[in-house]
Amino acid sequence: MKIPNGRKIQLRKPEESDVVKLINWFQDPLFIKYLYGSQLQSMNELNQHAYQILNQNAKDTSAGLTLLMESKEQEAFGLIMFNHINWKDRNAELNIAIGEPQFRNSFNGIEAFILALIVGFCELNLHKIYGYVYHNNANSKHIVERAGVYEGTLRKHYYRDGEFVDLKVYSFFSAQFKDLLLNLKDNVLKKTFQQGYLNEYL
Repeated sequence: MKIPNGRKIQLRKPEESDVVKLINWFQDPLFIKYLYGSQLQSMNELNQHAYQILNQNAKDTSAGLTLLMESKEQEAFGLIMFNHINWKDRNAELNIAIGEPQFRNSFNGIEAFILALIVGFCELNLHKIYGYVYHNNANSKHIVERAGVYEGTLRKHYYRDGEFVDLKVYSFFSAQFKDLLLNLKDNVLKKTFQQGYLNEYL
């Protein structure tokens, strides 16, 4: 699998040397605040989850794939996670989470999202990628609404911070991906394409 890189973000598979960082991120309330799925509690659960990420990445037919985001200075700062990969129906759930506060900005969010779609559509050959966005996660809603199809709301679907909250469901399709890149080429990702990144996917 060829792993794409952007102007600000480069991707790689996590290694054993990253386990401590992964555990620290999954203990950070801000990292997991909008991350869909069960919150891990014990250190044993956290450690098992970190090694599960490494193990699933070793198999090309796994139901999950996790990529580590790092800066051009090779500072790791977040994860792109494909869960529930359905190879038969060619779809998967996408989660993106940034662990280091200084990297939580709109450009990194958009570039990470586009790199994730490139991996999903161009490398994993998926037909559809879907994701869940908490109703109060304005940053994620802003990003996915530029590219995705709103499929509906799962009302009071998830218990978080003492209350049941809504989840909005979005989907993205391979047939629409090239048009999305062409649109972003002339605005938010203009410098990225001008500097020679991602042009091969047009």
